[in-house]
Amino acid sequence: MIQVIRRALDILECVANAPETPKGLGEIAERVGLNAATCARILQTLVAAGYVEQLGPRKGYRLGPMAYALAAQGPYRKDLVHVAQPVLERLAGETQETVLLAVLHQGRRVTLCEVEGTQIVQVRSDRLQLYDPLRTATGRLLLAYLDDTRRKSCLETSETYATAPVSTREQMEAELVQARRDGRVIRTSEGHVVGIAYPVWEGETVAAALGLHLPEHRFTGEHRDRVLEAMERAAREMSERVRARRPA
Repeated sequence: MIQVIRRALDILECVANAPETPKGLGEIAERVGLNAATCARILQTLVAAGYVEQLGPRKGYRLGPMAYALAAQGPYRKDLVHVAQPVLERLAGETQETVLLAVLHQGRRVTLCEVEGTQIVQVRSDRLQLYDPLRTATGRLLLAYLDDTRRKSCLETSETYATAPVSTREQMEAELVQARRDGRVIRTSEGHVVGIAYPVWEGETVAAALGLHLPEHRFTGEHRDRVLEAMERAAREMSERVRARRPA
């Protein structure tokens, strides 16, 4: 890995996290773990190339036109997004909860498409969201369906578990194996948010994870049953749509 390129990409990801909100040099440097001078030099190069723009002295940085030009061909894995979008919209309308589609890429969980669970449906496929997969239900589900070698590698490099005791990593391995047996993940985070994930199949492999998240207090009774039944149907429909699009 060429270190300066990795640092430049870290800066781009930081700025892209909220692309319309300018971020100051100090904030960017702190988030990516660089000293201010090094961060400033890389930012100057990105500004000159058009991937970042500086609003003025001490007014911060935001994404530049070249960053948007890179995404002009549509979302990452638009083949999956095209198949999933109408199903996601229907599922969000049926459950009134936020739903999404995610994949794994180089050990990171990537959100491809998100539909907010409101009366005005908004599909958020304009930017990627990358996370340590162990922090999300969809990420854990995708890890569960990896082969043993790739799953172990992801656990060893995970920001969450790389420095955890061996016993904790072994416990996580057991949870992932159980998730594969169950065919789904239901996880409650520290913020009392329930994340649910079901697999979307592409032949014999899991191509993506269908996810839904909602406050813990809403995940009870009839609504819980309705959400789980609707998600299982939606994941099955997406799998059928993916299979139908595969060339003969």
